Amino acid sequence: MSNPRAKENTDWEDVRHLLAEEGQMSPKTMLPPTYRPPKKAKGLENIEPPEPKRKGAQGFGLPGMTVRRRHLSRDVEGAPFFYFENVATMPKGEWSKIQRHLYDIEPEFYDSLHFSACRRPRGYIHNLPVEGRVKILPDPPMTIQELMPQTQAFWPHWDPRTKFNCINTVKASQPICRKIQENLEVEEPPPDIQRMILKWCKTWNLVWTAPNLPSPISENEIEVCL
Repeated sequence: MSNPRAKENTDWEDVRHLLAEEGQMSPKTMLPPTYRPPKKAKGLENIEPPEPKRKGAQGFGLPGMTVRRRHLSRDVEGAPFFYFENVATMPKGEWSKIQRHLYDIEPEFYDSLHFSACRRPRGYIHNLPVEGRVKILPDPPMTIQELMPQTQAFWPHWDPRTKFNCINTVKASQPICRKIQENLEVEEPPPDIQRMILKWCKTWNLVWTAPNLPSPISENEIEVCL
């Protein structure tokens, strides 16, 4: 016995591709008229746990701080040790998925601002001891001003940054820097222009290398910062 609804959907497929060939509509965005999106289940098993804090995270405790204790099952407590690391800002639910596959060990999140002049939240799943942590290397420059003291003379009073945002391989283009300079031709830009320039400086990690001249940080400065 034939299914009339299946026949209707087959006819709709023909119309869909015909319209797509004529450039009137994308085949990916068209659905049959009888299509109904599936309803989301309302059970508690479909509710993801709240995401842990990422920005400024201190993990189970920084060196010299009181450590927050954690529980490890006997199967993974002690040697052999393992260590998994990735960016903390993965899509929602991904850390929970990784946790389920790694003995349900609670992830530990740190922000690199506690160890350097830049921000970069990272996540770790491991069975290493968390007690008795100590620093084994001296601290690098911890602020932009410590890293680049030569810029302080040119730093505007309305730029309060002391830390870089996450450093990546993309730099601000020359047109962006020129656009900022154009808005700095007046002696004291109005507050709305200050906010706009500050947003660009935060996005691209620009520093003030001369009066009214924001510039990208160099590779050597990035190396010292890391």
